[in-house]
Amino acid sequence: MTVKRLLCEECWEEVDATYETRHHVEDVRGVTVEVDIEHLICPKCGNSIGWAPLVDEGFDKLYRAYREKMGIMQPEDVEVLAAMFEARAEYLETFFKAIDARYGSFAAWMRVGA
Repeated sequence: MTVKRLLCEECWEEVDATYETRHHVEDVRGVTVEVDIEHLICPKCGNSIGWAPLVDEGFDKLYRAYREKMGIMQPEDVEVLAAMFEARAEYLETFFKAIDARYGSFAAWMRVGA
């Protein structure tokens, strides 16, 4: 069993807190989501001790569940999409420069093709 030495803010003692997964049903922006979140538990009083990395992980799980339930893209999907658009923008820039060099403008190129 993994333990972490932390100060319990409930009993004001330094304890060897143990990891425990708890099921949460939370309201995120008016939407009910369910996730399992890890906590560090004080062996003396049973208090869940807030430790920043675990708290951050818990919020990340809650917001991921919210985005999934609402059909909103996850951050890594947005990054992939942004990279695709950036590559496409570079392609279009090169394409338009070639058109400008040959025809003088996009409008002139369109007239030639029509």
